[in-house]
Amino acid sequence: MWGESDLPQFNALFGVSALILMNIITLVTAFEVFTGQRLSLSRAGVIGGGLALIAIGYFLLVHGGKYRKIAKEFDKETQSQRKWRLIACVFYVALSFVGFFWLVELRNS
Repeated sequence: MWGESDLPQFNALFGVSALILMNIITLVTAFEVFTGQRLSLSRAGVIGGGLALIAIGYFLLVHGGKYRKIAKEFDKETQSQRKWRLIACVFYVALSFVGFFWLVELRNS
């Protein structure tokens, strides 16, 4: 089947995990900006956290074909629902990036 050969569930898993990790780092950075305390995040800690998120996401969403069940739940959505959900997702991702870079810039200034 088209789309199955490139394992889209793993592409989504890595993308979502990276976004969640970025949001966690954004929260840590917000803490630093608003309290004035500097927290040190080791490279190994961030990589370990990212790998943990991927593992958790795999078992929650991919293992045993769970992603197929999730996709089936959205088969009945209307075009209007699909449009608004897509807009919400794009807005969430855009705000995640803007918030991350804005807070990093505030922290470093």
